[in-house]
Amino acid sequence: MRPASLVVSALLGLVLLAFSLAGAHAACEDRFYAPEDYENLVPLRRPQAEFATALRGANNGDALAARNLAVSYETGYLVSRCEQKAAYWYGRAARGGDRLAKRWVDTHEERLRRAAGPECIGAYCSPDGRTHVAMFYAGRHGHYFAPMTINGVTVEALIDTGASSIAVSRDTARELGIDRFPAQQANVQTANGMITASHVVVPSVTVSGITLENVRVAIGVTGQTLIGMSFLSRLQLQMGNGTLSVSY
Repeated sequence: MRPASLVVSALLGLVLLAFSLAGAHAACEDRFYAPEDYENLVPLRRPQAEFATALRGANNGDALAARNLAVSYETGYLVSRCEQKAAYWYGRAARGGDRLAKRWVDTHEERLRRAAGPECIGAYCSPDGRTHVAMFYAGRHGHYFAPMTINGVTVEALIDTGASSIAVSRDTARELGIDRFPAQQANVQTANGMITASHVVVPSVTVSGITLENVRVAIGVTGQTLIGMSFLSRLQLQMGNGTLSVSY
């Protein structure tokens, strides 16, 4: 392809990207950020590759890509937070058959229905009529840490929306009693390069009093224990002014 054609193709791709984002919802202004920019301090000139890939897949009917896009908008990962666009893409994913997105939509609709009822506190409601909310305050380097409990053992973990799942070292897995669970081996990209991790499904995980069942955990990642999207994607997150609220 000639250089002029390459330029035209690139410009057309950016125009289509902007049009797709505007078409989803015009309520929020999109600003894009790098994966390591946890506090969304330095906007990028163009979307990071992971976000652009998710958007293309979502627009082509990929339900998982639509849910990943929704999670980005919901948590402010790679793009500025926008509740309206998060709800839009969750809806697209749910209509495409994504089970977790369908659960999010059902919970969101129930929360809206209960919003004026006595079982809610502010914006936080749950389908069973009880409120499940955890608040965190920015700590070291602006990151958020939380106690995570599995099998009665509690460890400190970093809340990381850039991690696809909860991730623990092999020593921590033994401490938590999950090192002998049935596992599938898969490659995981980390800050130190590609590694092979064991992926297990843990029956129950509790983070600051919020308990979820059947949560995927990657074993074999060295360093800090991470609370990633296998847990966070099933919750409502709101971040601002050095605080992070998590509700279920």
